[in-house]
Amino acid sequence: MLSQMRERNFIKWTLWFVVVAFVVTMVFVWGADYQGIGCSDQQAPQGQRWVAMVGEQGVSLREFDQRLRQAYSDMAQGRQPGQPITADERLRAQDQIFDQIINETLFKLEVERLGLEPTDAEVADVLLNDPPEFLRRQFVDESGRFNESAYQQALADSRINWVPIENIVRQSLPLNRLQQIFASQIHISEEELRQEFELRNTKTNVLYSGASWQDIKLPEGDPEESVLRTYFNEHPEEFISPAEYTIQYVRFTRGPSASDEAFILDRMDFIKSELEGGRSFEELAQDYSEDLSNAETGGDLGWFGRGRMVPEFEEAVFDLSVGEISEPVRTQFGLHIVKKEDERQAEDGSQEVHARHILMRVEPSYATLDSLSTLADSLSNLGTKLKSLAEAGTRLGLEVKRPAPFTLGGSIEELGFNPAIHAEIERMDPGQVSRRFTGRQADFVIQLEAIKPEGPASFEESRDEVLRLWKASERKKLAREEVEAILEAHAGGLSLRKAAEAAGQEVLEKDVTFRDYLPGVGSQTAFHQLAYRLPVGKVAGPIETEQGVWALEILKRETLDKTLFRDQRETILEEMLAQSQNEQFAIWLEELKDRYTIKDWREQFYN
Repeated sequence: MLSQMRERNFIKWTLWFVVVAFVVTMVFVWGADYQGIGCSDQQAPQGQRWVAMVGEQGVSLREFDQRLRQAYSDMAQGRQPGQPITADERLRAQDQIFDQIINETLFKLEVERLGLEPTDAEVADVLLNDPPEFLRRQFVDESGRFNESAYQQALADSRINWVPIENIVRQSLPLNRLQQIFASQIHISEEELRQEFELRNTKTNVLYSGASWQDIKLPEGDPEESVLRTYFNEHPEEFISPAEYTIQYVRFTRGPSASDEAFILDRMDFIKSELEGGRSFEELAQDYSEDLSNAETGGDLGWFGRGRMVPEFEEAVFDLSVGEISEPVRTQFGLHIVKKEDERQAEDGSQEVHARHILMRVEPSYATLDSLSTLADSLSNLGTKLKSLAEAGTRLGLEVKRPAPFTLGGSIEELGFNPAIHAEIERMDPGQVSRRFTGRQADFVIQLEAIKPEGPASFEESRDEVLRLWKASERKKLAREEVEAILEAHAGGLSLRKAAEAAGQEVLEKDVTFRDYLPGVGSQTAFHQLAYRLPVGKVAGPIETEQGVWALEILKRETLDKTLFRDQRETILEEMLAQSQNEQFAIWLEELKDRYTIKDWREQFYN
């Protein structure tokens, strides 16, 4: 399109970096494999498969899988060797990628329906006459202003491929047009702008007293059982037992095998033979040590005294003679060969040593992990065939455990909070034996034995929760009574300050706007509403917020400098428009999901 408009000799590489970054961070990224509109089956053209359908638009399994693999790759970056992506992390990534593609597809269909796709002429017009901001930033003069001449020369340069940028503009224009449509439907009046300006800027000097719920002290000891039972009977809606799950499981810890450790010991024997052959400890540390914090300096640990290293390492190094090299020392970090370089007495009389080490981590090999995976898969297959994980475990000589019933999101006996198991059982039916799946430190195979459905709880199983809620209720009642007593004393003639002080309550005085956060009170609460609206000299209360209950007096309200409105108007308008547009966009997206039937077939490919 722009091939005839060339003059400039080159374009900075930074431009292409910005283009890539812009593509990656776009709110909507067009799918690379949207084909076959009108196909209602899961079978896509040319042997492809659909992972979902949005209306009559298929979502390619190939594209979904490509994005998912990229997400897994991104998640794996920076992890320790051997630290896997867990089953629940994979499920979350699947959901996120799926939602993203569905939203993109909805957006594409709606753009087509509304006729918002730009023509070549419109794309060229934007590039020629109204380049996007990310392009403008690449062509600035010494004063930081957009250099129109330099930009036009770049457009005319025959050696520059502008197609990628044309595509970015083509893809972003529909979103810009939708934003314009939303903006045209939003009207923020001058009155609304001034009201927001006043909420942000009107400062009121308030005096208040009261108590946050957590500061109220109850009498020591628990109440009578009858008191708790009465509370339980009067608040049945607060005591619903969540669904409980009963499982059996086999845990396959991804630890190194004896052969993995023997392999590392063989490597250490080789290092010792190299030392005996005359190679320096420093050189071998540079070549073999897996402690990246000091390998380049020959494994140098510097000077240290007792208590600085883990006990096993410390005991070994302090027992060595100067110049002596240890046998392999086992610690939580792996196996070490240690050389004691020197020793001295510190100023406080304690002993210090200077040492080097070569660290080799003992980690499960691919063969070990593959063996564990094979065993776990065999257990899953046999358990499914026998419909019993316990019987399958017995046949394979594996320990099958049965923890106490637990709730989703709750702790599992001996396993603690285990998102991988929680995520798996949400997808299972009672009696089903799972495939092997990955947790943080281990792989698992589980059988979901039973689900006890949600329902009314008994007093006995809810007693701790009854006690907690009763105490919270009592604190609120006592706090309210304290504030009511202050207000009653005030009504009897005392100032609010004197009434609060007489009751032994702390009195606070603050300057506050509607948007400010107050400790113990919160932000944008009923307290703030009254502080903004009550006349000066007025006392109000009790005022309950999520954090406490208060009595409030308006001492003074600053006269607002309304000339500041001109300075803040555009900023306030932009923020209010952006908020309204975001709200409208979210509503619009939900309406699209209602308009187009969405079919999800992921389980057929990823379960």
